[in-house]
Amino acid sequence: MQYFKECLLNSGLEHMRTVGDTYTWTNKRLHDLIFKRLDRMVANSTWFNTFTEGSLFVKHQGIMDHNPLLFEEPMQFQEFGKPFQFFNYMIDVPGFLDLVSSAWSIQCFGSPLVQFSTKLKHTKLLLRKLNRDVGNVHSNVQSARAVLEAFQTSLSSTLDQSKILEEEELISKLNTALDQEESLLLKKARVRWLQLGDNNNSFFHQQCKVHWNRNKVLTLQDTNGNLVHGQSSCASVAVHYCSQLLGAPASSNDIDLSMVDCNTVSIEQSSILLALVTDNLIYDTIKKMKKKNKSPGPDGVNAEFFLATRHITGASLCAAVRYFFDHGSMTSGVNSTYLLDS
Repeated sequence: MQYFKECLLNSGLEHMRTVGDTYTWTNKRLHDLIFKRLDRMVANSTWFNTFTEGSLFVKHQGIMDHNPLLFEEPMQFQEFGKPFQFFNYMIDVPGFLDLVSSAWSIQCFGSPLVQFSTKLKHTKLLLRKLNRDVGNVHSNVQSARAVLEAFQTSLSSTLDQSKILEEEELISKLNTALDQEESLLLKKARVRWLQLGDNNNSFFHQQCKVHWNRNKVLTLQDTNGNLVHGQSSCASVAVHYCSQLLGAPASSNDIDLSMVDCNTVSIEQSSILLALVTDNLIYDTIKKMKKKNKSPGPDGVNAEFFLATRHITGASLCAAVRYFFDHGSMTSGVNSTYLLDS
């Protein structure tokens, strides 16, 4: 299997997202019954760019021992505005820290958690504007590259110091644009085994398409076991499922735990659990987060944002965390997340 994966990687091929049965073959034996996923569909970047919203359906076997595979062409989707997300390249944009400092200096009231949420909302509004000022990072790369190529084409065989300095400035602008594009694509591609600096943006572009195709919700199973298709139908099923799961009243039956035999924490462990939550402990936890680049909440910011702005946002962040541990309550907006289909 490892050789097969390496073959796909070297060939630039990715698995097509599938809907339907999990396995594609069975030996149909009464004894020693085996299920396998033997049949697959793989495609290259050209296919994913052409059929961005297509999907591979694994049909029922019928009288055969293999499941037929059917690729269905894209369905029409209604476009919705995407929530704000903080991208790490914004940290290096001139004026970023001044913007955060301005947003964090507003006067607000309520508990530390409420104040923290209010400042984050105000910060998001200003970051949206900063993002618009930066412009389209892909267009910025093309523009910077075109300007540099035009300048180098116009150069004569002899260079003076001013021309050399001007060329260095244009190269610096192109490198900045490339870094911003790479940071953006790295987050969208969800590639964890590559690090920023690999400078393979064409690969990131392809992974973005693959990731988008795999995560597009095209079919869901409702509570009656029926498959539903289409954007609005899938949204209704998802909302109904989450409402039933999260909105159901908790059981009030008392549970007798006297007969449960399990290990208990020691006095030393108990003292650690009851220890005060310090600022250093909070930021050590943030630094150890494996997915510091992800921002699933409505505020759109990630762990890298708080690490880069600790001298501005640190006091409010730590006060909010300590408030939760001291009072055991959390405002509804702090623990919210998004359910996205892309």
